[in-house]
Amino acid sequence: MRLPWAWRTTQGVYCFDNDLFREVLYTLIQGEIPTEILFHLPEWCVFIATPDVIFIEKELLGFFASLDYCTHTNGIKLVLMLRFNDAARSIIKLDLKGSLAESVDFALHQAEQGSGFHDKIQRDNLIHILRASEGLLSLTLYLASQNQHIEHLEGNRKPEYAIPVKTKKGMRFFPPDKATTWGVGFRLGAALRDARVHQEAAGEQASILKASSRPHIRRAHWHTYWTGAKTTAQTPVLK
Repeated sequence: MRLPWAWRTTQGVYCFDNDLFREVLYTLIQGEIPTEILFHLPEWCVFIATPDVIFIEKELLGFFASLDYCTHTNGIKLVLMLRFNDAARSIIKLDLKGSLAESVDFALHQAEQGSGFHDKIQRDNLIHILRASEGLLSLTLYLASQNQHIEHLEGNRKPEYAIPVKTKKGMRFFPPDKATTWGVGFRLGAALRDARVHQEAAGEQASILKASSRPHIRRAHWHTYWTGAKTTAQTPVLK
């Protein structure tokens, strides 16, 4: 499969802690999550590994996520390129409009209207994929959130945008020799496992109490905060 140019400049592969991965994968896209949050992805293009995920009846190995400028609309698109175990691929493109939920609804509306499709099968496939893509969007959002934790598994490096180098032939990008694997949320995953152990132990001790008195872990959900002075342009932050 042809690799996105933007990914080849850094070649970052993002592997989530297993427990955190499941929590984020099943976190719903609700509320007003501004699309500007996606401008904080750690690299121009990221590849997110999706172990043991079946997507549209196929094993999904992972997906590329990047932002792209559309000359036709003068707007920004979120592009997800899905890579399956059978070498097949699917591409999701979202025009970023207002909130992320609004962007998905707009894409669904366009697909349901049949705009830009050669046949009904192609349209129905895209509708099916869009409705199933919420978990992939949540994984992408986590990498752009303020409290994400990304660490290099072999050192103290941090992901960064590619920087061109001046040469005799002009500015050029020099891709790395191999991909870099980044660990995502391993500390938070460990905290989740520890919390579950304490919850189970406390639950056993409190078995004679009312169910509402027993400790529990809240369902994961997104929170958007606005930073900066109210008299000036504020910046959205996702946690």
